[in-house]
Amino acid sequence: MHSPLLDAISAAAVQTCRQFHPQSISNTSWSLARLGLMDRPLLDALAFEAVRKSSQFSCQDLSNAVWAFASLDIYNSPLIHALSEASLTHLAQFSPQDLANSVWSFATLQYWHTPLLHAIAAPSVLTISHFEAQNLSNTAWSFASLAFAHRPLLDVISAAALRNMSVLSAQDLGNLAWAFATFGFAHEPLLQSISAASLSIIGELSPQGQANIAWSLAVFAVSHTPLLHAIAARAVIPIGAAGLGDEGWKAQELVNLAWALSSFSCLDAQLRKSMAKSAFALSSELTGLSFI
Repeated sequence: MHSPLLDAISAAAVQTCRQFHPQSISNTSWSLARLGLMDRPLLDALAFEAVRKSSQFSCQDLSNAVWAFASLDIYNSPLIHALSEASLTHLAQFSPQDLANSVWSFATLQYWHTPLLHAIAAPSVLTISHFEAQNLSNTAWSFASLAFAHRPLLDVISAAALRNMSVLSAQDLGNLAWAFATFGFAHEPLLQSISAASLSIIGELSPQGQANIAWSLAVFAVSHTPLLHAIAARAVIPIGAAGLGDEGWKAQELVNLAWALSSFSCLDAQLRKSMAKSAFALSSELTGLSFI
């Protein structure tokens, strides 16, 4: 998205960025991310100022800034280090939204900081009842992505997810199932509830969501026959019609789904043929993949 107005604002901001207050730095970064604008000169200038002034950032400034750069997939080492260190001194005052946004951002950037993760987990446990549905799934996904297991946090997330199952989105359901399976945290009531909820909105599940949920069930050998058959039925045509790539099935998803459905003897001849056709189309991507 570009326009003369945005270009003019960007040029002026680069020139005056040194005068920005912490909130202005954070808000401008957040706005660029929301607009999907990869304006590197301005983002680099904002990052430089954020490092200089990170100790003055409020809780929301910190979470918004790190979320912005993570959303734009920009790993700026001095910035991420400065924001993480500044966050450590404020985490007790972070809102549930700030906590969830921050850990999602660090996980998206694959930034491992053990003291920070412990410090995010502790207040999250205490305030989990105030987390919105998406924040629950994002927090579980984030800790799993960083392979950082915190049992008290997983316990409260699972309890909160069961209470909020009716408002979890298709992506939330897939992320939760994947996170708990990745941790090896067996919670059959949660998996069964996720499966039932997924079946009720099967048309909204992405290929990744379908693969993640089926794989998670297979990891724990927890069967939900109606959902597995529904996933198998929906997978036949899109996969066989080469529904692949950015919007369709990716190689890892195809591998995980094939393994999961095979585990439950749900991989019939028609689906095998469809998957074989897709595997051939994705052969260059399949090399070295595992069932994860």
